[in-house]
Amino acid sequence: MGKQKEYQVSLVSLGFIDENLHYGPFSRDWWETRCAKNTTKTSDLYPIRINMKTMAILQNTHFFVTVIQGHNYFLQQPGYICEAGDLKSAIFNNPSAAVTSLYQQLFRSGTRFSGSLIMGHDKTEISEKLLEDISFCPFWCFIGKFWLFIYGVGISSDEQFYYAGPGFRSSFYYSIGAKKKRTLIVQEINKKNSIVKMYHNFELQSTYIGNSPDDVWQKVGILQEHKGVDLFGVSHPQIQTFIQTLLIPKCPPKEWHIINKMHALWNYHLRKFTLASIQWNEFFIKWYNETKTVIEITTSLKKLYPPNYVLKEREMRAWRTMLNHAGCTNVTPYTKDISPVSYFIEEVNFK
Repeated sequence: MGKQKEYQVSLVSLGFIDENLHYGPFSRDWWETRCAKNTTKTSDLYPIRINMKTMAILQNTHFFVTVIQGHNYFLQQPGYICEAGDLKSAIFNNPSAAVTSLYQQLFRSGTRFSGSLIMGHDKTEISEKLLEDISFCPFWCFIGKFWLFIYGVGISSDEQFYYAGPGFRSSFYYSIGAKKKRTLIVQEINKKNSIVKMYHNFELQSTYIGNSPDDVWQKVGILQEHKGVDLFGVSHPQIQTFIQTLLIPKCPPKEWHIINKMHALWNYHLRKFTLASIQWNEFFIKWYNETKTVIEITTSLKKLYPPNYVLKEREMRAWRTMLNHAGCTNVTPYTKDISPVSYFIEEVNFK
């Protein structure tokens, strides 16, 4: 296999995220896999940001590639424009065509280029920038014969929903009818019901509403060999792992005064591993009201317990886990084999 050619590429403009596009019905077109050099990892998805612009040097000429909203009449898809000097390409649906068309026009050459490389898809520093301020990073999972795109995950206490909740969104393509019309099926769980929408050529064809994923798919009337929870994806092990992580109680320092949140944290992480009588909540409130944000955890915790009480290792692990989920960070630079002392700090000083 030939060595992949490298280009001198720099990020000119990061661009921005549009919630309606990057987390809307056609969001699957606004995320892409990338593979940085020296790694084969391509599982992560990165946003195609509107107005993102990169610059590459080809034949001592600066080529600028810009992402815009819209290709032809489809405003829901990204478009690409390449510029070099006074010349500008047409709008293409991929960067390769945009760069190649302008390069061939300039140099009367049949050379073709990989638009992904010209846009720096192999550059770790550019990929990391694209993930800045991302609230949720979508992902793919394979269900039977469908590749399901998950672009929103919400949680609930409803077991029949497999603890998925409002904000859960997924989509997949399916060919419908005798003519095998390729249809985008978009699924969503909100506070009141579950919804399935079908799109053809970016136009909404039909909408179905039910009380649950299973109920709404009964109304759709196709793919009846599958359960609705499976088609939505909420029962998939990969998604269940994600949901179970979200179900773990968390409470940042600015919310330590909210009793219900702190009790959920205590019940989940620590209650069954320590004395029920300790004033654990006062520990957090006192710490929050102090001017210092860094504490030595072992000494501070011993003040909560009776004299000569021995904090066991399992108990200390539970405390550390609870502190981590309370928005604190262990800043001790050593492992416990080198130093048994742990310091924690609030991640953000809210005072």
